[in-house]
Formats: sequence, C-alpha cells, structure tokens
Amino acid sequence: MIEIKRWDNGKVIFEANVSTVKEAVELAVKQKVSLAYANLIGADLAGANLIGADLAGAELRWAYLVGAHLQGADLFKANIRRVDLRGAKLEGADLTNADIRWADF
Repeated sequence: MIEIKRWDNGKVIFEANVSTVKEAVELAVKQKVSLAYANLIGADLAGANLIGADLAGAELRWAYLVGAHLQGADLFKANIRRVDLRGAKLEGADLTNADIRWADF
C-alpha cells in the first residue's frame, strides 16, 4: 500500500494498493485526484504519465522526472528545486511561481 500525503499537514491525499510511488501517482492522475501539496520529495517518476496532473504547491525536490509527460500539468508554486527534468515534456504546464532553481532540463 502506497500513501501520498500532503507535505504541509501530513493528511493522506491518495492511497493505492500498488508497489511504487510512480504507480500510485499515475493512478491518482488517471482518476483525476488532485495531488496539490503532495509530498513527492525524491520520488522516481521517470517516464510517468502526468498529463494534466494537479501538482500545485507539491514538494518535488530531488524528484526524478526524466522523460515524464507533464503536458498541461498544474505546477503552480510547486517546489521542483534540483529536479531532473531532462527529456520531460512540459508543453502547456503551468510553472507560475514554481521554484525551479538548480533543476536540470
């Protein structure tokens, strides 16, 4: 069982009977669950399908997003410092006020 919790208060946003955080995040996105303020620090989301995901305010520091599909994703005020985004597809993603310092593109 994987639980995705909010970084600010620890409340469970989503839980799924899967074996990886990547699978849980993709399932949440597929089910249109908001992952706003999700604690995804250091998550391996390489190649994940996150098209249209609501990740506003999410903690994604040190996450591995190489080749992830983030088209149309809401990353408003997300913390994506030191994130590896090489090859990620970001067309139409809202990066307004996102903290992207030291991110690799």
